[in-house]
Amino acid sequence: GLLVSSWAAESVTAPKDAASIERGCELYVTHCAACHGTRGKGDGHATYVLPRRPKDFTNPDNLFSDDSDEELLEVITYGKRAMPKYSKMLTQKERLQVIAYLRTLIPKILPKSGG
Repeated sequence: GLLVSSWAAESVTAPKDAASIERGCELYVTHCAACHGTRGKGDGHATYVLPRRPKDFTNPDNLFSDDSDEELLEVITYGKRAMPKYSKMLTQKERLQVIAYLRTLIPKILPKSGG
């Protein structure tokens, strides 16, 4: 609705400061590592119950490397396939901190520039 369209109009980018990345790591371990694995390889201990393995964030050939911060935020906010939505569990700031941490998993993972 209205909230989504006004949110989408803003340019949303993950923070790059060390404190945000550290907080993103803490949040990732708490909320994401069970499925995505502690190192982001999609090999978490809960994957056996999933219909398909989560993305390997460390693989530079993965589509994740082409996703903008806005696209990643949308997936974390609203969920995708077996992944639950985190709109009520994490604030937008916290979700962006998780994205900031994800971007550190491999140097090649940078948001695409421009539109």
